[in-house]
Amino acid sequence: ISYTLPEEIKLAQIIFYESSGKVLRTVDISLRGNGELTVYAPDLSSGIYQYSLIADGKLIETKKMIKTN
Repeated sequence: ISYTLPEEIKLAQIIFYESSGKVLRTVDISLRGNGELTVYAPDLSSGIYQYSLIADGKLIETKKMIKTN
């Protein structure tokens, strides 16, 4: 997952959700500027998941992720 965060952002997280909206995991993002997060999900079943980038408490973007076997 590629992202860009301005230097002035204090708290940034990527939150992963099931299709039902249940939070699976929250990852704190410490790097500012351009960054990348690699997702390993061997314990997840095949399906469609969502992840959101939250910066200083504000939703920046939500995208879908497809997990295949």
